[in-house]
Amino acid sequence: SDVDAITFNDQVMVGVLRTLRQVSGDDNLYGFVSGKRRGSARKAYERGIACILKCQIRVNGQLAVWAQQHDHATFLPVAGRHYEFPFPASLESVEIVRLLMEIVPPDRQVVQAIEAAVRWLDTVKIEGLRIREIPCEPAQFPYHWTNIDRIEVREQGAPPIWARFYDLKSKEPVFANREKQTVRRYRDLTRERRTGYQWYGYWPARLLGQEYPAWRMKINPATFK
Repeated sequence: SDVDAITFNDQVMVGVLRTLRQVSGDDNLYGFVSGKRRGSARKAYERGIACILKCQIRVNGQLAVWAQQHDHATFLPVAGRHYEFPFPASLESVEIVRLLMEIVPPDRQVVQAIEAAVRWLDTVKIEGLRIREIPCEPAQFPYHWTNIDRIEVREQGAPPIWARFYDLKSKEPVFANREKQTVRRYRDLTRERRTGYQWYGYWPARLLGQEYPAWRMKINPATFK
């Protein structure tokens, strides 16, 4: 992690919790682990899930999604690297929802967290936009080399796409350069940042289109009330 915080980047938190769950419950893989340690792993996993639920951002009192990093004490979003601001993050939130959907059976709080996140992700999808790579003069930046640039293209019928970060209130995409400067337009990013970070993606598409509907079919309807 690039900051002392609860970290959802790169599936850090999600990956650790999946491992703890396996250690505590998978006899085939972790039967060699003592019962005491497996019990401790289970308790740590449960604390981790409780932490995730506390981190879920609220907007006007309504649950939304998660940021990339959250404060250990307040559970509020915090900044990471210079271009990673404490904004709702779509990619990381998708992975958190997938982890929560693996809880069997889920309690009402977990169900509410999933439902709220899915609704929020659906509301911020962007229609009619495609990100295209175009050949460009090769350039060596401090952290990567590139011979392309990326541009926004308005295209009718393009599949829904999502920004990595969103403004908490307006739900508009937010971008940032390495100098800790946010910009509202993708084209205002430096070429280094356009080509060196995933600002747009289709991360929630499978979750919303397939995984969430399949999960909902298996859940006791009473937990949605």
